[in-house]
Amino acid sequence: MLDISTLYAYYLRYSNHTESAKVRDNSALLRLKPYFLNTDVFAVTRPMLRGYVEVRRAAGVQDSTINREFRSFRAALSFYMIDFDMNEHNPLSNFSLTEHEFLENYLTRKEARELLKQCEHYFLLHCYVTLLLETGCRSGQILKLTWEQIDFNKRILNFSSKATKGKKRLILPLSTNALETLAHMQNVQVLANFNDGLVFGGVQSFKKSFASAKKRAGLDKLRIHDLRHTFASWLVQSGTSIYVVQKLLGHSRIESTIRYSHLDVEHLRKFIK
Repeated sequence: MLDISTLYAYYLRYSNHTESAKVRDNSALLRLKPYFLNTDVFAVTRPMLRGYVEVRRAAGVQDSTINREFRSFRAALSFYMIDFDMNEHNPLSNFSLTEHEFLENYLTRKEARELLKQCEHYFLLHCYVTLLLETGCRSGQILKLTWEQIDFNKRILNFSSKATKGKKRLILPLSTNALETLAHMQNVQVLANFNDGLVFGGVQSFKKSFASAKKRAGLDKLRIHDLRHTFASWLVQSGTSIYVVQKLLGHSRIESTIRYSHLDVEHLRKFIK
């Protein structure tokens, strides 16, 4: 019998995943384990999977989250079977829930200005929000950003394959606003005689201060990740090719980016009388 704890212990140890991916897999295991604890993973049935769905839905969890948990479970099983040359059927194959159509949440330019205004009292928060809006990076990438990753002369950010979700090196151009923000932050650290190599000096999270700022800005439903959506949406609305947006977001699959394409149509509509 192969239980889910043993499966994930092997998967997390030997899979060549980024740290952020391992965090997601550990989170999935935390949710899956209580339900499948005493079950051989190869004996999992579709009725059992449906039962898990009902339990998670009853807890108020969205289908998209449940699908991510199943994807993690399915990937762990596939990895194990390949390593041990097993000819077993993956019980999670072709099992997924139909998710609601993607509804992106993004800011208008006016809303972004108001949000930044409400961040002005906290220098690092203002810089954090500015860089998310100007680069489209994920929050974790910005918080872990080091000065070595920034080339002020070439105006670029360098991310190694370990720092990206797609496990590929990513080089991003910096806008003037982003470059000026980073230069200002560097000057502040120099004046404070502080240098640990990290742009944000080891700050782990801005969740609480961001929550307060967005509330003051009247943007209660805004999430930090929506700033990445905003970056992409502004590009599409300005006429940027969806393939360029894909490269700037670091998406390995165009399907992840194509969801923004309807915004280009809405932008063009104003030219039709």
